[in-house]
Amino acid sequence: MQRGRGTKDTYIKYMGRHEHLVVMEKKLGRLLSSSEIVHHIDGNKKNNNPDNLVLTNRREHAIHHSTKYP
Repeated sequence: MQRGRGTKDTYIKYMGRHEHLVVMEKKLGRLLSSSEIVHHIDGNKKNNNPDNLVLTNRREHAIHHSTKYP
């Protein structure tokens, strides 16, 4: 595991990929489709605990952020 690569103020990377995507794929046991978005429930981009991640789509994800709903 290569944590700390490309972290800055954005997403943590794992082997060059956003860690939250890798965590969700492991949680689901499959790869994500291009239409699926992983949302951080608490709004913390660095909290990649599986319990803090929810799978959504682009429309629903935009609604979450436009209404300031985490």
